Amino acid sequence: MKIIETSVRRPVTIAMLVLVVVLLGFVSLSRLAVDLYPNMELPYVAVVTEYSGVGPEEIESTVSKPLEDVIGTVQGVDEIMSQSTAGQSLVLVAFNWGTDMDFATLEMREKIDMIKGFLPDEVSEPMVLKADPSMMPVVNIGLSGGKDLKDLKSLAEDVIKPRLERLAGVASVGVTGGNTREIHVLADPVKMEAYGIGMNQIIMALQGENLNVASGSVTEGRKELFVRTIGQYTSLDDVKNVRIAFPGGSTVQLKNIAEVKDTFAERKQISRMNGAPSVAISIQKQSDANTVQVSNLVKQELEKLTREIPGNVQVMTVFDQATFIRESIDTVSSHAMVGGLLAVLVIYLFLRNIRSTLIIGLAIPISIIGIFTLLYLGGLTLNMMTLGGLALGIGHLVDCSIVVLESVFRYRKDGYGFKEAAIQGASEVGMPVIASTLTVAVVFLPIVFVEGLAATLFRELALTVAASQSVALLVAITLVPMLCSKFLVVKDKNQVTEDTLARKGLLGRIGENQGKWFEKVEINYGKLLAWSLGHRKTVVLVVTLAMIGSLALIPVIGMEFIPKTDSGEISISIELDKGTVLDETNRVAEKVETILNDIPEVRTVFTSVGAAGDFIGMSSSSELARMQVMLAKKEERERSSDQVADDIRRRVEEIPGAEISVSVNQ
Repeated sequence: MKIIETSVRRPVTIAMLVLVVVLLGFVSLSRLAVDLYPNMELPYVAVVTEYSGVGPEEIESTVSKPLEDVIGTVQGVDEIMSQSTAGQSLVLVAFNWGTDMDFATLEMREKIDMIKGFLPDEVSEPMVLKADPSMMPVVNIGLSGGKDLKDLKSLAEDVIKPRLERLAGVASVGVTGGNTREIHVLADPVKMEAYGIGMNQIIMALQGENLNVASGSVTEGRKELFVRTIGQYTSLDDVKNVRIAFPGGSTVQLKNIAEVKDTFAERKQISRMNGAPSVAISIQKQSDANTVQVSNLVKQELEKLTREIPGNVQVMTVFDQATFIRESIDTVSSHAMVGGLLAVLVIYLFLRNIRSTLIIGLAIPISIIGIFTLLYLGGLTLNMMTLGGLALGIGHLVDCSIVVLESVFRYRKDGYGFKEAAIQGASEVGMPVIASTLTVAVVFLPIVFVEGLAATLFRELALTVAASQSVALLVAITLVPMLCSKFLVVKDKNQVTEDTLARKGLLGRIGENQGKWFEKVEINYGKLLAWSLGHRKTVVLVVTLAMIGSLALIPVIGMEFIPKTDSGEISISIELDKGTVLDETNRVAEKVETILNDIPEVRTVFTSVGAAGDFIGMSSSSELARMQVMLAKKEERERSSDQVADDIRRRVEEIPGAEISVSVNQ
């Protein structure tokens, strides 16, 4: 083949090309984003509508049903589900996989606009939200300690939140829990009746006085000054001294007809960290930002903030998506490296030639580094699927190069020179190597054209395998022949004497004995092959029975979409009857916390009472509570996350009146 002859005749050119490939690979690797799974667009949309003060039946008939009817006419809709609760309507729409979600949401908004005029006037603007995984919090932080919850929430909202929001890749920072300052005006109905004042007059007076108004401009010499009237309340006395007009043209101060109190708003949510009152901070990333990069920036900023905020305030990371991503990626990467080293070791055991081993050992990393360039150009990330495809392709990276090397090795043993052996040996197996590589590639490429969630997940794995085969083929027919033409020295085994082995020492004798053992294996394999060819019916029958037996084991082995992993995180969801007050839900949550404190594997428990929904924009619900449980590191505990979760399920069964679900985060 001409490309093989060119690679042997022009080694400097091949070396320069290899250097360029390596440099591009390292640059691409430094720019590749790291994530757990490939970026995917989920075909789900939520429509959230608020209607305060209305029961579930009215919500369903006046809001949910009209929305369902009009959304059902959108093209590509697969299923519609609705949930009507007191004061809120939630319509979930599932589209067919492969639907253009940008166009689908645009069409949904147009359809909803057509019926907005027929909805009750008090209904809020329907919010259309795509189910984007990036809307889920990347990092959850808990603040505890300090003087009181008011100061803690002020610290979170005024100091920590602005600092985190300015970080690259951060979309929003939410603060929940704590106390919110609120001024209560408790009007005395007897005094109001005596003065002839109604509640609307008090409301209008308070609203009218609490304003900053632009009052025009004043020209002074060569300057134009803009005048602004400051009227917003700055103290409690400002509210007390508001004058209310009553019939007869006179006025009375608000403090004379009402009690004005500086207090806190009614709590809709309660947050605790390890039993202590806390404030929760959730960080959401931008849709195109990388989880690990955002997490790293947040962690660095929190380290700076820890040195600036008061020492009695504890800042703890409750949940970090990037932690599990890093561990998973590191595990896959380490396994791939171990696989490559073992491949080199096996090659040395069989070939017993250090130069041959070095040639293959050099071809493996160059091939892998070259793949990173294709991943970067293809817009892929380093995730479980691409690294899995890379680990899967390492075996064939070695196969192609070994076939070429073995062919060149045989020509060298037959007495051919360096270049002639490289050209003849590589050209002889060039077409079979190309056919073998293309066969592997075409097996995986059809996955790219499959529809559904499986295609979304495994598309990048298929592309990575196909890319690895392309690079492996290029290395096998260019770099390997070039290296063989320069470094492949073959010694005749007949020239190996006892004196030579003695000079080699123990390793030389081990290698020679191992070579004899491999020769015996080769002889026995020849005998087995001859017997198989002489008993074809028996071989076919045994293989058929083995295949049937393998298929029969499928029910025993079991099947699952994604294998379970032990992340050390457990989620607990508590749901009471509709309309349950917040204090009762909090009482049940405290019982669950007491149970968790008795489990030795539990390290951190973050509780949010009154929290509803995950990432679809639902408001708080007093009958719901969420708990995030962090376990000790895997090596520090005897039980797995599933076993601990089973233990928690058995213990919480004793709590009456609550539906409690326990799930292990994968």
